[in-house]
Amino acid sequence: MASVELLVKETCNAAVTGVRRGEIKKSDIDRVIEVALRLSSKNVKMFPQAELMESAIRIALGNSLTIYDSLYISLAQTLRAPLLSLDLRQEEVAARVGIESAKP
Repeated sequence: MASVELLVKETCNAAVTGVRRGEIKKSDIDRVIEVALRLSSKNVKMFPQAELMESAIRIALGNSLTIYDSLYISLAQTLRAPLLSLDLRQEEVAARVGIESAKP
């Protein structure tokens, strides 16, 4: 599995958002952080975002997509790998640029 180096930050941000919405207990946040850090250091090969930025900007501008979402599409292009996402818009753009979708 591969990801842009934003993975831990995005996971922790989603957890904080979950706490704010009452979907995650505040007492569980430390466990979320621990698991995110462990997974990212052992099970996921991380790629620097700077190397993907030029391509991501082209994807973002050409498809009205965020840089964040475009970085993952750019990584999939670079690795010639399918994109695993629950974001339908991101999947649509990925398909438009020739990236297969890997369903969870």
